[in-house]
Amino acid sequence: MVGAAGLELAASASQTLRSSHLSYAPKEKLNIKYQRSKIKQFSQYSTIIEVIINVLKLIMKKIILFLVIFILVAYLLVSRSSCQNKLAKIYSIDNKNYCLLTASNQKQWKRGLMFYKKSVNIDGMIFIFPNKDYRSFWNENTYLDLDVYWMDGDKILGKSFLPSINKSKTVITVDSPGEADRVVEIIF
Repeated sequence: MVGAAGLELAASASQTLRSSHLSYAPKEKLNIKYQRSKIKQFSQYSTIIEVIINVLKLIMKKIILFLVIFILVAYLLVSRSSCQNKLAKIYSIDNKNYCLLTASNQKQWKRGLMFYKKSVNIDGMIFIFPNKDYRSFWNENTYLDLDVYWMDGDKILGKSFLPSINKSKTVITVDSPGEADRVVEIIF
């Protein structure tokens, strides 16, 4: 037999169970709505993150392209700032750098670029004379076409073309237009 106190206790427990069950259901619904909103937010964030990643990839491609171009230009500048042929030196003529062999004595002046059949990592030869004088150059035993610059110091007096002996079939002579102390032969 259950007394009045027992009935009261049972009624109270039943009421608590009902109220907790009622209060539990709305929390669960709220929790599902909360989770759905978080998933939606995450989906929006993942879309934003994907956009950011794609933008970063595009930026990286441009940076890599810029670096490749920069390295290529730097390489070309550095490779042109020194001659591959250790006997040659860089001279600037008409705003362009050339790797030239130097002829500074009678034996070197006489031989010049005779007997060369191809350039050997050089652009030509510079003849440096101790005095200014009218100069003549010829193509005897010269197998390369040459542009000849007549110079007074760093000033260009004129330019002549001297074809190879193979093209001209006879010896051709070109003369300076004025007194020159330097003559440059550029392999054409």
